[in-house]
Amino acid sequence: MSKATSVSKSMQKFAVNKALNYVEGNPEENIPKLMELVDKFAPNGWFGSQRDAIRTAIDEKNNWYQLILKLYDLDPGVCRAFFQNFIFNASLEGFATQNVVKEREGCNVP
Repeated sequence: MSKATSVSKSMQKFAVNKALNYVEGNPEENIPKLMELVDKFAPNGWFGSQRDAIRTAIDEKNNWYQLILKLYDLDPGVCRAFFQNFIFNASLEGFATQNVVKEREGCNVP
């Protein structure tokens, strides 16, 4: 792993931790605000359909949004581990790894 890649991963992990700290203060109020920030600063097309689904859940306060809020009833360490694994490991880091392997192997990587 190059130094630039290591720094990039560290910055992503730092940003995810800061976002989680912010949301934990008041999930119901801060989740919509965090989503606005993500929409404002994310590159065009970056996880667009996923962001649309999250935005819809927030706007409609539907069952998915209620499920997200229920996660904050869990032990704080469990909740944080879930979001770090889901947001950072699976989504951000996993997506980048998927693209590298896809190009290297010349095939679709699930």
